[in-house]
Amino acid sequence: HLDRHSSLEAYAAAKARLAQLQHAEDTLVFSADDNWASSVSGEAHSKLFPFTTSGRPRGFENAAFVEDHPLVVLRDDREFCRIPLDLLSLASRSPIENALAASAAATRCGASADAIQRALEEFEGLPHRNHRRPLHNRAPFEVGLPVISRVNPGDLLLRIERHIHHK
Repeated sequence: HLDRHSSLEAYAAAKARLAQLQHAEDTLVFSADDNWASSVSGEAHSKLFPFTTSGRPRGFENAAFVEDHPLVVLRDDREFCRIPLDLLSLASRSPIENALAASAAATRCGASADAIQRALEEFEGLPHRNHRRPLHNRAPFEVGLPVISRVNPGDLLLRIERHIHHK
């Protein structure tokens, strides 16, 4: 997103501002693996829905995480969804944080566990995201902040929505 922001710092400030503008009934999906995202979430007034690749996070009744190879989603402190990683499409697994964030957001939006799993199995990625490209001549791949809501898997959410409406 650096094409829309003047610097990484400006991008971080925009992400933090989004978290600050949320209300108590909103939900902030954030990476519990990232210190910056976790610190921003600590200042949020909304419900929190962390995702992590490091097992079940403590102190949250809603979370998405990887535990012994399945992707797991908790909803109201109960296991809502458990998907073996080998069932996920390559695009859904690369990086797995996007699948975790999309699963968290979809769960919060009322998607069924089956719809989430089918979307993650079938997701093929977006054409403009299916290749690695230089970013400002600094790295051989796209880089960004470990996001507050790495939910640019909006495309994954759209696929989940299609599964909800086409039962």
